Amino acid sequence: REVRSEDVAKLLAGAGDRGAPTIVFCIGGPYGHSDEVRVRANECIRLSACVLNHQVAYIVLLEQLYRGWSILKGDPYHHV
Repeated sequence: REVRSEDVAKLLAGAGDRGAPTIVFCIGGPYGHSDEVRVRANECIRLSACVLNHQVAYIVLLEQLYRGWSILKGDPYHHV
């Protein structure tokens, strides 16, 4: 599923509410992940409908995590 910043905030909040000690994000290739990886995942998200190289996907993920934390903290960085 494609996620928005608010969805990432809910994902982070949910992990915190469940007491998850870690959150792992796996960036897939141009065809995504294998079925074995998808089966083990608690959540599968898509950052963009575009195919991004790993370096760009990593930056987009970091930005979304920052936005998610900003939303949870009530910081004015994120504009709804």
